[in-house]
Amino acid sequence: MKKKLISILSVVLIFAVCIAPTVSAATYASDYFVSFSSNIQSGGSGKVLVSIKATGKVGVNEIGAEKIVLEESKDGNTWRKVETFTSDEYPEMMKYGVRSIGSSVTYNGTSGCYYRATLTFYAGTDGVGETRTGYAPSAKVS
Repeated sequence: MKKKLISILSVVLIFAVCIAPTVSAATYASDYFVSFSSNIQSGGSGKVLVSIKATGKVGVNEIGAEKIVLEESKDGNTWRKVETFTSDEYPEMMKYGVRSIGSSVTYNGTSGCYYRATLTFYAGTDGVGETRTGYAPSAKVS
């Protein structure tokens, strides 16, 4: 009886180990992105720099951020939207004919305040692609 119980537990454990990575990989898989990230830096005198970095898979020829929503906080707890950047208004947010981007947009903020951003990244091939949401963690601007 003890051997049978150990055999059953072994099969269950093997099954769990084999299934878990498959579910995780399917959840995060992308046909277009290799990576994407964003960061906020102080440019001095209240300037806020929101950086955009993204790399697409081989074959991608359109990549960048479609939209950036910038929020401001005086205390780091209560946030309000202060600016929305779109790639139509800021063409440096998107690149065409390449599969990677390293760019930034600038906002004239207030020294001593905190800023964070939510980005909608896009990667595609000839108008067909996908979007992913990314976040720039909060940073205090001098």
